[in-house]
Amino acid sequence: MFQYPYSFLVHKILFEYAKNFNFFPSIPPSTDEHELRNQRISTRLFLVLLSTSLIILLIYNSLITVTITKTIQTPSLKQYEELYETYSKTLTCPCQKMSIDYKNIVQINFTLHQVCDSDFISEKWIKYLAHSFDQNSIIFNDFRSFSLSLFQTLNLLCEQTNKIIVDNLKQSDLSQYISTIVTSLDLFQSQIETFAKQLKSTITYNFLFMLDLIRTTTTADGLHSALNTNYRLYKVSTDLAVRSQAYNYSNCLCSLSSTCFIQSSIPYSHKAPPVIVPGIYQGCYVIDGLFRSTLECFYDQSCIDKVQFYAVSIITFRAQAMYPKSRFLINSTMGEIIQELMIEEWNWTPKYENYYNECRPIECKYSYETKSGLVYIVTATIGLIGGLFTALKIAVPFCVNVIIRKRRSETERTGFRICEQVSILFRKIKIFLTTFNFFPSIPPSTDEHELRNQRISTRLFLVLLSTSLIILLIYNSLITVTITKTIQTPSLKKYEELYETYSKTLTCPCQKMSIDYKDIVQINFTLHQMCKNDTIAEAWYLYLSYGHYAGGISSIDFREVGKHIFHALRFCCELANNMIETSLSDFEFNQYISPVVTSSDLFKSQIETSGKQFKSTTTYNFLVLLSLIRITNTANGLYSVTTQNYQIYLSSDGKTYLSRPSRFGDCECNRSSVCFSPSTIYTYPQMKPIFSVPGVYHGCYIVDALFRSTLECFYDKECVDKVQSYVESSVSFRPRVLDASLKSRFLINSTMGEIIQESMIEEWNWTPRYENYYNECQPIECTYSYETKIGVVYIVTATIGLIGGLFTALKIAVPNLVKFIDYLIRRCAIRKMNPQISIESILR
Repeated sequence: MFQYPYSFLVHKILFEYAKNFNFFPSIPPSTDEHELRNQRISTRLFLVLLSTSLIILLIYNSLITVTITKTIQTPSLKQYEELYETYSKTLTCPCQKMSIDYKNIVQINFTLHQVCDSDFISEKWIKYLAHSFDQNSIIFNDFRSFSLSLFQTLNLLCEQTNKIIVDNLKQSDLSQYISTIVTSLDLFQSQIETFAKQLKSTITYNFLFMLDLIRTTTTADGLHSALNTNYRLYKVSTDLAVRSQAYNYSNCLCSLSSTCFIQSSIPYSHKAPPVIVPGIYQGCYVIDGLFRSTLECFYDQSCIDKVQFYAVSIITFRAQAMYPKSRFLINSTMGEIIQELMIEEWNWTPKYENYYNECRPIECKYSYETKSGLVYIVTATIGLIGGLFTALKIAVPFCVNVIIRKRRSETERTGFRICEQVSILFRKIKIFLTTFNFFPSIPPSTDEHELRNQRISTRLFLVLLSTSLIILLIYNSLITVTITKTIQTPSLKKYEELYETYSKTLTCPCQKMSIDYKDIVQINFTLHQMCKNDTIAEAWYLYLSYGHYAGGISSIDFREVGKHIFHALRFCCELANNMIETSLSDFEFNQYISPVVTSSDLFKSQIETSGKQFKSTTTYNFLVLLSLIRITNTANGLYSVTTQNYQIYLSSDGKTYLSRPSRFGDCECNRSSVCFSPSTIYTYPQMKPIFSVPGVYHGCYIVDALFRSTLECFYDKECVDKVQSYVESSVSFRPRVLDASLKSRFLINSTMGEIIQESMIEEWNWTPRYENYYNECQPIECTYSYETKIGVVYIVTATIGLIGGLFTALKIAVPNLVKFIDYLIRRCAIRKMNPQISIESILR
């Protein structure tokens, strides 16, 4: 007898099982082949749809990327650095302490030029020079006559620069470093470097501005040096009056220029030429000579010994040469060294660990995108498969039966009229609804009471399920959700589009939070036209300075006063221009801080505010210093060579110089600095006034007179021509009249004081460059959120995810609830001995 192999039998059994497998058997089991066929088709279709849906869900959940956000509590510095190395773009660690004193996070050290530690500013060297000459035997331009003042000035500059730097460093230590979140090491070091450089630049600017202002006002007021380096006093032969005469340095008059110099030397014999001191110059003022001089001789021991050989002193001291290791050249002028605040080295050490400990981040959050994990895939699939299983279990058999019945009844309907077909359909529907039982007992019951309870349970189940489904659909369709979206590296145009729609929630973190103002704002300024055309003040000054008058000229005559007025005006123009340009240069390296992209309107507003604040601060500082210098000069009674404040004369015995304050009406210069008188042109020797120049005054000091004067005459060609008609100058001059038609915020008769109080600025333009700012900010991403209704896909998936559990819960609860109610009704009926009331009649 032939026997089939075991594997064949197994395959045959499995095939038969799969062929006859029925997931939707009828209760009681049907023997109708057509119905069984429908059940098997439903089973196969159900399995195909369920498997396909399961595969789709698994593939979808495994392919989508999800954003994982993690939090590390109180991370250490090492943990932060490890996190930053991996998640730098998304890592945020809020600081517990947002404001930190700079003294705790940076150490700044400086070293001044070695001359400040050398023998040449020591007390021994100063004493050596003080005892190296006889005042009565020294001639003009002798190194021995002014070297004492030169090195004393150098000593004072070293002391002052050191003090100013130390004071500013102490003040900066209390400045606050602001960071809302932990700053990365690279950015922190960059910001500290910027801070240190900016601090040095600010200290240098403030010092040089103050020094320049003092030098300018001193020169403009023509203050006389007791060393007689700029003017010499001489006696007028006809009376006891004393006059001043400007020194001439190689065809350069101190009355015409403050930059007159002459090489310093030491005369030692009438027969031999003087010994030149290399690099040392004498100027109109000691400070001017120092700025022009170099220290080249004092790097050379043989040169020093030679100077000491000819500048013999009663003090025994041998100065030692400086070591020529410096960032400055040996022949760098002292002006160049002082321009750098005499700083040889400027070192800063960021203390990042200190900063991190001060910041004390509470937590660090970071996020990253990744594929869904196995747990998420399984849980998400299980969450949907229950509802999908239930929906398919109900829908598939119904659809199969409808389709099969429709095909099967095509021939049956041909024999009936349409009305009869409709009537038959309604009867079938009525019978189906009446007899439909979702909770049949196994085995099927014939008890009418039990069958009624099953039908009631079915109807209640369908009502509750439908109601729950409708409620879920309505709820999910009505609720709003917050959708958060992220755009990677958005362009400016894209940002503006997003800001227009989502301005309240849009945040775009900047990759570069600190941006130099020079990169994001263009600044232009225009000075008053008197300064704009710099030849006007300069030309008038030279024109009046080279005047020649046979009968002499008084110091109060406009032709004498005017040259000093225009000289001071020229200096004020230069000072204002230099001050603004230097301040702007300093300001441009200030940092504009923005952790996130600033909107265009807010950016423009902030830039405008910064501009107004800068202008106000710069002007205020200028006026405060200028006012302080004017007050100091007046209080000290410093003598002006223009003889406007004091008149010098000899005593009757001709041995003593005396002074008396000048008078302007009832006002004396020793009592007030605001004594003025209109500037007038006189005839000589009668001193008869012939023309008073409108708007021009002379006073105790030239700067005070300038502040009181106006430029109204120089807007009027007739007035200018009349002034010129009284001037006899060796310089040809075609005066240029100021243009009254030009747009100006000043009046023609505005005083120069009013103009100078505005830093002589006619126009001030700040142009924010928003596109540059955006490109410097370099936002990594833009995140925005908005509220919206839930989409159809979410509604369907959420409902499917819940319907499975709801279906199962109702399937268990409803039949038991109906049975319990039926039990209570029957029990009550028995107690009252009333006729039985069915649950069906109550529900009706």
